[in-house]
Amino acid sequence: ISALNPTLFSHLKNLRELYLNNNNIVKIDPITFLNLPNLQEFHFSNNRLTRIDDFTFFFATNLRTLNLDNNR
Repeated sequence: ISALNPTLFSHLKNLRELYLNNNNIVKIDPITFLNLPNLQEFHFSNNRLTRIDDFTFFFATNLRTLNLDNNR
């Protein structure tokens, strides 16, 4: 995977854990996690991410674990 559609997860309002490790994702659109209020864990290690917008996880108010290890 090299890109995420910003609305890919919008219908998964009860999603609690998301693992996107070991891909080639370069960017996360700020609206990608807009409708995921129950997201508690986001694992995104070993991608090519260089920057995250300030508001990317603004509405993920239950987020407890954010793993961004080994990105650029």
